[in-house]
Amino acid sequence: TRAASWLAAVIYAANPNLIYLQATAMTESLNLALFIWAMVYFSEFVYEARDTGRTGIETTGRTLEARSTRSLMRCGFLLMASMLTRYDGWFAGACFAVAALGVVLAAGSVQRQRWRRLLVKFMLITAAAPLLWFAYNALVWGNPLEFATGPYSARGIEQRTRRPGDPHHPGWHSLRVAALYFVKSAELNLGEWKPQSTWFPMAAVGTALVLALVRRLTPWLLLWAPLPFYALSIAYGGVPIFIPPWWPFSYYNVRYGIQLLPAVAVFAAATVCFLMMWMRSRRWHAAVVT
Repeated sequence: TRAASWLAAVIYAANPNLIYLQATAMTESLNLALFIWAMVYFSEFVYEARDTGRTGIETTGRTLEARSTRSLMRCGFLLMASMLTRYDGWFAGACFAVAALGVVLAAGSVQRQRWRRLLVKFMLITAAAPLLWFAYNALVWGNPLEFATGPYSARGIEQRTRRPGDPHHPGWHSLRVAALYFVKSAELNLGEWKPQSTWFPMAAVGTALVLALVRRLTPWLLLWAPLPFYALSIAYGGVPIFIPPWWPFSYYNVRYGIQLLPAVAVFAAATVCFLMMWMRSRRWHAAVVT
């Protein structure tokens, strides 16, 4: 497992496009850092919440409850910072809120009563950033949705740059095509070295293995939140992605694919971890038979 952990760290930290982006005035690298740490604390909350419901010792249960409360609050503040960095954080915040609600509803009646107030605090924290942004747009521009409908929004920029009669960008009003373009941009962001093209299929296998075998790790699935967000943004939000292998054979917003780097790193390493565990069990089985 330590080797798999190092593999995930190397896949992420050694990515050439991430190394480039962190040296520019772009916000992707900062948003990824906030998103990853929010994921860490949310996972801790889920693990501690489950252990709190199972422990039979009151002192231990209270300690775990305090830890789970602290973890969820830290997750909320990190998501708030992510929302103030990129709009990706808005969708991620909604996904985390739904997941937290599911954890609380799945808990016992006693824990559910205790965590109801905690869940409300978490949701208020995550909702604070969008509300502040709405208020800012209303005060400065006179329109709370100026960032989404104004001339400097993604939709406004596309309308100004697209000439009359030109076709819409790929994925317009098609979630399937939009998702394909985003996934392809994510693959291109992993690097052009041939072995790097295997990370995405390995991540898909790792995701399936986690779903089938290790339900405890299901919070990790939130790392895939950028996929539906960008598919919706491309299809209905006026956010085009142009990649050189596919029409219109150009570069535009290709960097958006970097948002799937954490998911690819974690789940590709999970595949390696499962493979190592399987090989170890096979060796033990062979040794016993011998």
